[in-house]
Amino acid sequence: MGLDELRLTEDEFKELTRKFTEYIGDEEEPFDIPNDLLESVYNSTRGHPHLVRRTLEYLQRQYLRGDRDDDLRRSIVSYDYFLEIQRTRVFDWMTKWQPTPFDTQFLKTAYDTLDDDSTFVVDTKTAEMQEALRRLTRSGLVTYSGRSRLQFAAPIVRIIMGQRLYTAPLDLETSNGSFEAFLQTSIERMRPSELRKSLSHGTNLRLIERAWQKAWMLAASTAIPGGHTISPDVGKVFGSSGFLDFYINGWLKWGVELMREGRRMGDHVSRFMPTGRYKQIPLSEWAIIDFRHNSLRPDFKTLNPNIWYALYADDYSTMTIIRYGKEEMLLTLRGDDPHLSPH
Repeated sequence: MGLDELRLTEDEFKELTRKFTEYIGDEEEPFDIPNDLLESVYNSTRGHPHLVRRTLEYLQRQYLRGDRDDDLRRSIVSYDYFLEIQRTRVFDWMTKWQPTPFDTQFLKTAYDTLDDDSTFVVDTKTAEMQEALRRLTRSGLVTYSGRSRLQFAAPIVRIIMGQRLYTAPLDLETSNGSFEAFLQTSIERMRPSELRKSLSHGTNLRLIERAWQKAWMLAASTAIPGGHTISPDVGKVFGSSGFLDFYINGWLKWGVELMREGRRMGDHVSRFMPTGRYKQIPLSEWAIIDFRHNSLRPDFKTLNPNIWYALYADDYSTMTIIRYGKEEMLLTLRGDDPHLSPH
């Protein structure tokens, strides 16, 4: 029986959570999980029974500790939750995983070629890649989606797998807890070689936004202060109608949005306003990084204090950072340095 047959449907998930909360309510104080949070749980686990059960148990403990509403929502994008979910059987493979170079190649190709439905295709013409596919499907990490495409077992598995693939060496210095230091370090650790060889170009031959998102997240994962995680596309968990590109959780509550070539600047900024699409996402600090060619210098009369204008050179070796009220800063991208690159 495949994973698709084992996954809970939305109706089955609703019935399970109803019985779970009723049972806990009989034993303890009433246990109420907001509907938008339940929707986020279902979306992130894709109805995987083990992940659903462990998440509900985790939420129960947080509830009994006094977490309600936004605190409860924040808990499932917390570092503690990511540790908790990795204790399920789904992640047994991680405790003793010794990936071959072909396993790593397979997973990075999968991660970098995900479509909007989070499915992918990997060329398995060689015996080595066929063996990698066999091992990864047997582990339950990767499953089939239809006849020809593949997917990770659940979105939360994909996120944790990405963090595992793009994790900094343990002795690599992270940013010092300052939001500005984190942003600067994340840009400096981007990899010029990856940007140069990317085929993800728009009609004007500039890199598309998704290419920048992948390159920046890889670098940012090496710069996050210890004990925190970075999550992409965060919104539903807080009841937001929009999806923030990246959220650094825990007590930091940092939000980062990426854009390119100055396009739709007003729209991006408006999302962070008190009445904007991100109004329900708890943010202590936020910034927009606008990656644009160095021929497109911003109008200094209209600089926004929350925007980092990152003007890249033709070969992506350097970026000039322009910010409101700050001196220009020339950064050399060092992500190709073997001492800095993620494993």
